[in-house]
This record gives sequence, structure tokens and C-alpha cells, in this order.
Amino acid sequence: MAEARSVAGINIALTHDGVAVSYDQELLRDIWSAFSRSYRKRFARFKNHFKAGIFPANLTSLVATLGIVVLGALFYIDLTLGIVTLLRNWILYYIFGSGYFCHMMSLLIGGSLFWFILIQIMRLSLKFLLSYKGWMYQSSFEKNITQFTKIWFGILHFISKFEPTLHSFQGSLPHLPLPNLDDTLDRHLKSIRPFTTDDEYNEMVLLTEKFRKGLGRRLQRYLIIKSWLSVNYVSDWWEEFVYMRQRSPIMINSNYYGFDTLNMQPTHLQAARAANITWAALLFRRMIERQEVTPFSLSPKSKVPFCTIQYERLFNSCRIPGEESDTFRVFNDAKHIAVYCRGCWFKLSIHSGKRLLEPKELQHAFQEILDSDCTPQKGEAELAAFTAGERTPWAIARRRYFNTGINKLSLRAIEGAAFVVILDEEEVYYDENDPSKLDKWAQSLLHGKATDRWFDKSFNFVIFKNGKMGINAEHSWGEN
Repeated sequence: MAEARSVAGINIALTHDGVAVSYDQELLRDIWSAFSRSYRKRFARFKNHFKAGIFPANLTSLVATLGIVVLGALFYIDLTLGIVTLLRNWILYYIFGSGYFCHMMSLLIGGSLFWFILIQIMRLSLKFLLSYKGWMYQSSFEKNITQFTKIWFGILHFISKFEPTLHSFQGSLPHLPLPNLDDTLDRHLKSIRPFTTDDEYNEMVLLTEKFRKGLGRRLQRYLIIKSWLSVNYVSDWWEEFVYMRQRSPIMINSNYYGFDTLNMQPTHLQAARAANITWAALLFRRMIERQEVTPFSLSPKSKVPFCTIQYERLFNSCRIPGEESDTFRVFNDAKHIAVYCRGCWFKLSIHSGKRLLEPKELQHAFQEILDSDCTPQKGEAELAAFTAGERTPWAIARRRYFNTGINKLSLRAIEGAAFVVILDEEEVYYDENDPSKLDKWAQSLLHGKATDRWFDKSFNFVIFKNGKMGINAEHSWGEN
């Protein structure tokens, strides 16, 4: 795998005058930059999660609550419903005594606890509000919408004024409801009736009734218990048994593809198109990290929030093969993308110091890759074929041949990249008079040559020679 520049080093030598240490200042700057950037991101992530965790309140409300509690104490009124008194007389008194400091600490801690309790009440109320499902059967633009639903939409619009972040509603969304066993079985019988003969249907009715009165009841009780202990009673099992334990190739069977716009083309320059789509994706990644994406993206007018957990697995992620079951791994902070061009894999840095590369800088980097005369190492051009085949052989090969040395580092560079960009050598077209051209485009996006798409990656941008593009995406990360 090729990289843009070599890594500077530290040299230690033993001389007659003692130990001599020589170092490259650029290396120290890179180390310090990586260290500081990592901790800045951790702090920002903590701040964003804290902000989302106290929504619809904010830190200003904490200051206001403490001020009101202190003001009440001046008039000998405990506005915290006894929390301050309990802390002062039964806990802090034995630590700090009965002085002024004990009194102030009890007000500070008691006021904060009271604020925290108020927040939990607000979030429980929000969860109760969002559990209403009647809006699904009424459009917010219909004239016959009920008064109750109008009020419900009005409350949501009011809450949206508090500027929620991406995950602000995540802890307040209602749990996935568990269907009634009888309803499920009745619907199953109704769904198979058109496809069965009378004898087959009657036999299925007998089997259904046997299941309804026996094993079905027991399994339903297990599901009820699981629904109490998890937000979504089916998501972990669905991912595990539908996706991760699937041993057949995920190419075609699981991965999906997406087209570029058919009748519009911003540029015919492959490097320019790759640069712009890369830059736009990185800006969106930064918005996700800062939780600047609105939680109303699916319903911006009605302001109904949706589950946003899948955003966390969109970038810096990869499906890892296992002999019996795969896993899905999200890497902390990818500072590069993986680029495939003419059989060679490249590791392209996306930062210059503390900033993201601009589109023109990315275009220059992509053009250098396109103009390079690099020759693939033995097996490099076909490396991605592992991800196109059966999962168990890929897991065995990964354990045997990619566990140490340069193979391990190169594999880590691809799997740990923000995403993959494929600079395809082919040209694709859309012609309304020739459907075969669109078929060729779709086939290339779906499977390519089976050796030039990293199917385990969350998604691959495929940029064709004439500036057209598309995407190939792994399916499991977006199912929750």
C-alpha cells in the first residue's frame, strides 16, 4: 500500500560523549497534533453526549435552578423538597461539620440533584409524548386531522425550538412495541392463503394452532422479558442471525448499490468528481461528530424525531469476518481514506495539520494517484476478492496471513479508513434508448470485477473515468 510521504523517526546513538539523541521536529509536531486532536475529540464527544443527555434542558437551566435554590434558602425555604435538608443534616454534617461551607455544599449538591431529577421527569414526559402513534395514520396536511394530533404536532414544534442535536431524542424514543402472538399468527395465515391449496392451508392452520397453544406462548413470554430489558427487542438478534452469521458472500446477496444522477453531470474530470464527493462526505462526517445533523431529517416539517443510532456506524467502520459469525467494528478516528486505482491500494491522508484538505487539494492528490505509474504487488490487485467470497474462508485467510507484519498494517489501513474510493478505469453512460448501458452501470456498482470493491467496508464511492459515480454499501450497519 502506497502512502503520500514517509514517516520521520527518532535516532538514538551511543558515542564517546554518551548517548546522542537526534529527532525530527516534524515527527514531534505530528505526535503532539495527533495527541491533542484525539483528546479534543474525546472532550467534544463527551460534551455533545452530555448535551444530548439533558435535552430539552441545558446548562443554563442548571445555573438558574441553583440560583432559585439559593434564593429560597435565604428565606429559609427548601425548594428541593427536602433534598438539601437531608444532605446537610444526615451526610455533609458528618464530613464538614455545621459551618457555612457545609451549608453551601448542601445547596450546591442538593440543587444539582434536584435539577437532575427534574430533567429525568422531563425526559420521561417526552418519551410518553413520543409514544403516541396516531399521527402515523394522519397527514399533518390533511384537513380532517384530529384536534389531539394537532396539539401533539404543536408540542413537537415547540420542543424543536430548543435546538436539539443529532442524538437529543435518542434516550426518549419509545421502545419497539412487541406484537401480540395471536395477531402475528392470524396475519401469517392470511398472508399465505393465496399461495396454498385448501389441503395445505388446513394443515398450516392445525400447525399454527398447535404452536399458538404450546411453544408459541413460551417464546412470547421470553420476548416480553427481552422487550423490558432492551430498547429494541429484535435489533441485536436481527443483525446477528440475518447478517453476521450469514456465511454466503455478501456481494450481491447483502450489499446494495446507488446511482449517480442520470441526466446531470457536474464534471467529466474523474479526480475532480472524486475530490468533491470525498470533501462533501468528510463534511457530513464532521457534522455527525459534532451532532449538528438534525434529528428531524426524515420529517423536517412535522418535527417527528427518528432513531439516529445508525449514524454512528456510517463512517470509520468495517465488517470483520469470523469463522462462525462476523462482527462490525467502528474505529475511533480515521484520518485517511483508502483509494483503489489500477490494482493498487493507496492510503490518502485527509488532513493538513488541524484542518481538512480542501477540494482542490484532494483533486491534486487524486490526480497524482491517477498519473502514478505504480505496479501492483503480487496479489494486491485481487486482494478485495476475499471480501466477495464465502465468509468462513475469508476469516481463515485473514487469521493466517493478515495477523502480523505489513499485511496486518495494510489491512488495518483499509478497514480503518473513513471510507473507500474506487477510481474505476471504465466509463459508464445512461441512454434512454439503450437500457443495456444502464445495466452495465448497475452491474459495475453492484459487483464490479469482484476484485475491485472492498465489500466489507461500510461504503465504497465508485468514481468512473468519465466523472460518473455511484456507491456500493454494506447493509448491516444501517439496519438498527
